[in-house]
Amino acid sequence: MSSGTPAEQEYQMDYLTNIDLVVAKFDETGKAVFKDAGPPATNYISGAVEASYLWGAEQTPSLPDAVGGPVAQIDFPIPGGSRFGLVCFPPHSAGKLDMRAGGQADEVEIGSHPGMHRSDSLDYEIVLKGKVDIILEGGARRTLHPGSCLVMAGVMHAWENIYDEPCIYAVVVIGANPRPGISAGQE
Repeated sequence: MSSGTPAEQEYQMDYLTNIDLVVAKFDETGKAVFKDAGPPATNYISGAVEASYLWGAEQTPSLPDAVGGPVAQIDFPIPGGSRFGLVCFPPHSAGKLDMRAGGQADEVEIGSHPGMHRSDSLDYEIVLKGKVDIILEGGARRTLHPGSCLVMAGVMHAWENIYDEPCIYAVVVIGANPRPGISAGQE
């Protein structure tokens, strides 16, 4: 990062570069082993968000073999599927995320605020570093900090980091059946 106050520093999209995913699973003989997962799928929207999805499953896992694997791209799982990843909102990135420009308009329902969106998923999130505000449609707002846990149950929401440091959180996304008559990505 450059010198200066945090507000003057240009955010370097590199907070999620040295991720070490350790996978413990059974090999072909039934022995417990560690496996290398390889590089994560990543998505960068300059100055707005950095995301890395590390692991995913397209269906309910079935031990010992059908436990998913590394994902090739950042997407939302189908009902019963899952994704595990890390997300980083850079300092002072509030207002810089426009979901219409993010390339996932077919997978999310877009709201009136440029960052407002929802997906057909149940998301478990825990803030690891920094702070971020979560805003619900209608204006309700909460500030999340390290240790804050959030269950996002398919509601319209937007993220805003108005703070001087990046916010990093871990997320498990579980594909859900859509609300009757409404599916994310449909208007």
